[in-house]
Amino acid sequence: MEIRKFRPEDAEAIRGICLATCTDPWLRENQNVLYTKYADYYVTEEPGNIFVAEDEGGRVCGYILCSSDPAGYLRAWKETYGPRIAGSGLRGSGLQAFTELQVRRLARKGYSAHLHIDILEDCQRQGIGTKLVNALCEELRARGTDGLYLGCSAGNAVGNAFYRKYGFRLIEKVPGCNMYGLKLN
Repeated sequence: MEIRKFRPEDAEAIRGICLATCTDPWLRENQNVLYTKYADYYVTEEPGNIFVAEDEGGRVCGYILCSSDPAGYLRAWKETYGPRIAGSGLRGSGLQAFTELQVRRLARKGYSAHLHIDILEDCQRQGIGTKLVNALCEELRARGTDGLYLGCSAGNAVGNAFYRKYGFRLIEKVPGCNMYGLKLN
């Protein structure tokens, strides 16, 4: 298994993994929202913050992606990405409004970067998640990023245990979701 920087040709694999690992029926049905929210922004706007796991056969089987620029993230969402999901109903619009509040609040607390990580089921529990987080944290530390956060479904026992074991601490709870943070510098 190789962990490497994102290449443009990885974009479709990221979308495929994003869909394959999505457990939310509404997002699976509204793939435009899923891809816009959890893949396309990062691939287009912050590709330097993406690492992929590639298996021995050359298949991308996992990724970690991140926004390390809260102001740029919010600006891009207001101008480009938010309008893409605005017509998808209240849930799509509400999801983005909540995210904007969250980004502002957590950036003020010293967590200016946020991440999403997904690994195909057949590649999980092989240390890939740790390697992906290590690669991203090393990159962010080198740039002087203050902290990193993520949300994990409160019902995802494996994910919650992974983040705690890695050193993320619970920084707040929102309905159905635990927010974890890791100070980097």
